[in-house]
Amino acid sequence: MPLDFGNLVARARAFDEKHAIRKAANVVDGETGRDHALDLLDLRDRILGKHAVAIARAHRCEQTPDLKTHLDGERTFVGLCFNRRPDVDTFSRLAANAAMASWDMQKEIPTMTVFAADGISKARVPLLFIYGGHDALVDTHVTLDRAAELNPCIVSKVYAGSGHAPFIEEPDRFNHDLAEFVRSVSGQ
Repeated sequence: MPLDFGNLVARARAFDEKHAIRKAANVVDGETGRDHALDLLDLRDRILGKHAVAIARAHRCEQTPDLKTHLDGERTFVGLCFNRRPDVDTFSRLAANAAMASWDMQKEIPTMTVFAADGISKARVPLLFIYGGHDALVDTHVTLDRAAELNPCIVSKVYAGSGHAPFIEEPDRFNHDLAEFVRSVSGQ
């Protein structure tokens, strides 16, 4: 799965509050500080919404040394990516792919720091953000509102029937919109 701005913000908050305060500050604004950190807790709650507990539980399961628990966590997390699950074979491949990521790498994900706000605000190339309207991992509208604050030139599309993976749930529409965006910015 692509690691998008909303996913970075959500993953930075889905583990423990100590990491969430420290790391989310870097993800959102490149700032640290207690007042800002308290705002981040509110933002975390709005972004993760009703699925916060399931996301945190799935991430904890992904990091366990017990193989069954680990695979159950991967399956739960991948399941949260969809409003409408893909066919069994596709879902199984996605879950297997997620499970193949090294456990060391998965343990490091919540501690990664990405200065997305700095990059998005300074971007001088066209940006297209495509999100699902039923994304269980991030709050689409909060994320897109934040991105638009950082860079008002961002083009965004929300696929009302999709979850976190509109490129899988609506591949024809996604490919069409992506091709149209490339044509529009390349002058072709």
